[in-house]
Amino acid sequence: LGVVLGKPEKFAVLYTFGNIISIFGTFFLFGPSAQISKMKDESRREVSIIFVGSLIMTLVCVYILKAKLLTIVFLVIQFCSYIWYCLSYIPFGRSVVLAGIKSTIGIS
Repeated sequence: LGVVLGKPEKFAVLYTFGNIISIFGTFFLFGPSAQISKMKDESRREVSIIFVGSLIMTLVCVYILKAKLLTIVFLVIQFCSYIWYCLSYIPFGRSVVLAGIKSTIGIS
């Protein structure tokens, strides 16, 4: 509700720390070095950089810049990049989602 009323800070911080905890959860499951090497994999490198960058920038926007609109922009980037990152672990996940989006908006 705070995001809708123009106060995204609390949600942004909780959502960002939730995503950080989920990454640390995969560290626990796979081990930190294995997870980091998977994040550096060619198919995940770009989205990993975008995801980690959006985590950092969301917190910077909340605590340092105090820019509400930028906070929301980085939250959206964080959400989309995390979904795209997770889809990279599902066989054909990205291609199925892309095909669905293309068929929805009418691109061949």
